[in-house]
Amino acid sequence: MDQSECSAKEAALCDKKITRTGGKKFRCSHCGKEFSQKGSMAEHVRIHTGEKPFGCSVCSKSFSQKGSLQAHMRMHTGEKPFKCSHCGKEFAQKGTMLGHVRRHTGEKPFSCSFCGQTFRQKGSLLSHVRKHTGEKPFSCSFCGQTFRQKGSLLSHVRKHTGEKPFSCSFCGQTFRQKGSLLSHVRKHTGEKPFSCSFCGQTFRQKGSLLSHVRKHTGEKPFSCSFCGQTFRQKGSLLSHVRKHTGEKPFSCSFCGQTFRQKGSLLSHVRKHTGEKPFSCSFCGQTFRQKGSLLSHVRKHTGEKPFSCSFCGQTFRQKGSLLSHVRKHTGEKPFSCSTCGRIFSQRQHLVSHVRTHTGEKPYGCSTCGKRFAQKPHLATHARTHTGEKLFGCSVCGKSFSQKGGLRSHMGKHAGAEKLPRCSLCGKAFSQMAQVVAHMSAHTGRPLSCPLCGESYAHKGSLMEHMRKHNAGGQ
Repeated sequence: MDQSECSAKEAALCDKKITRTGGKKFRCSHCGKEFSQKGSMAEHVRIHTGEKPFGCSVCSKSFSQKGSLQAHMRMHTGEKPFKCSHCGKEFAQKGTMLGHVRRHTGEKPFSCSFCGQTFRQKGSLLSHVRKHTGEKPFSCSFCGQTFRQKGSLLSHVRKHTGEKPFSCSFCGQTFRQKGSLLSHVRKHTGEKPFSCSFCGQTFRQKGSLLSHVRKHTGEKPFSCSFCGQTFRQKGSLLSHVRKHTGEKPFSCSFCGQTFRQKGSLLSHVRKHTGEKPFSCSFCGQTFRQKGSLLSHVRKHTGEKPFSCSFCGQTFRQKGSLLSHVRKHTGEKPFSCSTCGRIFSQRQHLVSHVRTHTGEKPYGCSTCGKRFAQKPHLATHARTHTGEKLFGCSVCGKSFSQKGGLRSHMGKHAGAEKLPRCSLCGKAFSQMAQVVAHMSAHTGRPLSCPLCGESYAHKGSLMEHMRKHNAGGQ
């Protein structure tokens, strides 16, 4: 039976068969892309129309393709029907499993026609190709921002909606991105799957590894369009650019203070909450910032990794090195906005500004008196404790303040000419006093005939004897 003799139903079936064999092409009226199957074209058209006819019965989320709905439903059911034959790991989606298997086999079947780079997954290749073409087909319906990857768009949209669908099973913390959750979970498990091929150091995040590797290679691929300075990390570049633009997008919900970097905000917030999540493994001291912990640990280890290129002096902290280098260069980058005075160190500027504002942030816990500078509070506190840190090298008298010692030393004008003890260096006005003092080093030759107690000096023995006489002995 030829096609002319087909019934209407049979003709449609014949037509369908021709389509499946490539006899017909279905063209998208929006972009001109061609398909061998009408159903494939219908699915594609929904990208343009935004139609999502397949709705989830659990959370009401909708999808343009039935397969996407089925994959989504497995998030609710927990079903993972696709299993890796190499390690047994299970997956909700077949494509994810196939991409994972290629980690074991090393296979990267998808190659970029522009630069030759190969990929394990077709989606990774498509995303990469858009770097060459500049194409950003995924647009945010809230603000219009465009993206190369659909995943990047979905993550961005959650900034508008506040949605955080990925939850940590250990602590309950929620995340906008699955990758952020996976990285966070490794804090609980201690897993560090990304290893440096140069030194063997391991990392929780692939991005941290890539950034670390650039320390070995010296590569700094991110360049500032304002001044040309280059950076190893994209985040460092973005933070640097804000110095030029003045942008401070991170705001404290407690006091409203704004920051250029998210890390600076998080550290600041801990001043309000009192949280100190970073603990020293040597002594248990806790810190608000990881950098403060690392600097502190070097007190225990003695490590001073930052070296001055001018004189070779080494430092525990990078900030201490930068401050020291300014002694060589004479640079004073910190300027007072009130009087124009300039300083080599930021802390000196902060302290100076208080002379204008009258601010006194340091209060004595004993009497409540307040001070503009922390060292002044420390000096004042000694008036309560009686502590005397500053001792006279001539007579041994001690003082609570350095200024008191300086004033006292004036009384010893010409002290360098006085006779001194050859063992401890103590000075005396007469040589006889030195001789008497020396017996304190050589022993106690003078002993009491009544009780046998011995003394270094005759005066001390006579004072002791008076105690016996006063007691009637």
